[in-house]
Amino acid sequence: MNTLSINQLLHFQLFHNYNQTHQIKIMGKIIAGLVGFDDTRQSGVEIPLYKNKVLKIGREQLSREDNTKGEHRCNSYYLRNKHVSLIHCYIWSIQFDEETPFVTYIKCLSSNPVSVNGKPLSRNCYTILNEADEIIIKKSLSARFYYCEGINGSSSNKKVGFSKNGKWCILPHLIGVGTFGTVHVARHVTNPKKLYAVKTIKCDPANKYKVESSILVKLHHTNIIKVYEEKMLKHEGDDYLRIFQDLAIGGDLFSYMSRDNASLLPLPESESLFITYQILKALSYLHSHGVVHRDLKLDNVLIMDVPIQYPFVVLADFGIAKEVDVQQQDLELIFSQYYSQSRSKSRRRCTDRGMPGLKGRASTVAGGLKQPIARMHTIVGTAEYAAPEINILEIGNKVSTEIGYDEKVDVWSLGVVCHILLSGISPFFSDSLKDTVMKTKRGLIFFDMKEWKGVSKEGKLFVKKSLTMDSYSRWSIPECLKSSWLIKDNRQHWLEECYKNVVKR
Repeated sequence: MNTLSINQLLHFQLFHNYNQTHQIKIMGKIIAGLVGFDDTRQSGVEIPLYKNKVLKIGREQLSREDNTKGEHRCNSYYLRNKHVSLIHCYIWSIQFDEETPFVTYIKCLSSNPVSVNGKPLSRNCYTILNEADEIIIKKSLSARFYYCEGINGSSSNKKVGFSKNGKWCILPHLIGVGTFGTVHVARHVTNPKKLYAVKTIKCDPANKYKVESSILVKLHHTNIIKVYEEKMLKHEGDDYLRIFQDLAIGGDLFSYMSRDNASLLPLPESESLFITYQILKALSYLHSHGVVHRDLKLDNVLIMDVPIQYPFVVLADFGIAKEVDVQQQDLELIFSQYYSQSRSKSRRRCTDRGMPGLKGRASTVAGGLKQPIARMHTIVGTAEYAAPEINILEIGNKVSTEIGYDEKVDVWSLGVVCHILLSGISPFFSDSLKDTVMKTKRGLIFFDMKEWKGVSKEGKLFVKKSLTMDSYSRWSIPECLKSSWLIKDNRQHWLEECYKNVVKR
């Protein structure tokens, strides 16, 4: 195996000085790359890593046909070695928003391990790449990983305060920042190879025990983020809550759809259906256990594995969820009792897409409430996704006690998410909060726009019924699960088979 020379490493300046005006537009911005030596070609190599794209390394090459099937999310590097698997490994970067650094992951899919800094990365295992990490694929590739100049990449050398917490070790990799607090990567002493996420929240003394983990520790569903432990601690006189949960290495649905900072790329209809199906499973479970999420949006749907077509998603961020005890008074959870605008300022773009034929035998899925959920009255959520019955009054006030709202506010939010998945357009978004609320109260949907060309009538009907203004006429979760969009042509069987496959990834 050839080792990296100083000249080869210096050659990486091509990445640093790359004139981005000459980049292929479909590939987007280069944020990082690998530089080293390709044994299969006996030559130096530079492999770019693009924003919002997965680098696929192996013997499999992408074709033009692949690009029409959703593989445009990947760029590939071909290795000419029979010992290399068709897809040997994936490398990708995730950035929560412009304020947080990129975190880059590598996942091995081969029985022939990838070596990262001399340590083998076994099949179906992943790790985080840091600046100058060495990656070796035996008898094929030897390279080092670098971020481009000016790119804010997460580093293992940065320190994080009060990092030890019982049997948990909090790593310096920052993956999220918000009004709620911060999210870092963590490890547990019993399984040091596995990575977790830890959310650190500064608590108000008046409500520090009424937190999202109170709900999450009770919930156990494949499509709901799993919480392992919660811990209270003091730091410099302030109270903090730490929630240790699964790490979503694929980022969120917003980032998955993002082409750049100003637009979202719609997904193929079959992929949109599959994502919607998983969200429906999560909502069916929640509502049957008397929980209403109240803040369903792209940002709160997380991807648990490599962000490639047909991702495995979970519902997260239960900070303003509502748990209703029919026998007792409601327990209002904390953090946002006011609207928050999503981090997108513009949502447009469309592509041609088609629904592949799906074959199989349909099955009936039951779900929904075991008993009616008490009506709620606090204005919460994100205005862009919030149902009109929540948008009735101005921020800070209460919805009328006589009216209120129920679990169908989650169905409305799902309708908005589905609208964006299929068209790349957020139906009620506006630059001002007031205009967003007014658009929601009108509830107008325009299926005659060019962005909806190619979407099936069943898909449009699903969006229409989910975004019905009258909450009593709006579909419930069980009705959504029985919609023609999910069961026509025996699609339910295909959805379940696809579901089983992605969960096993």
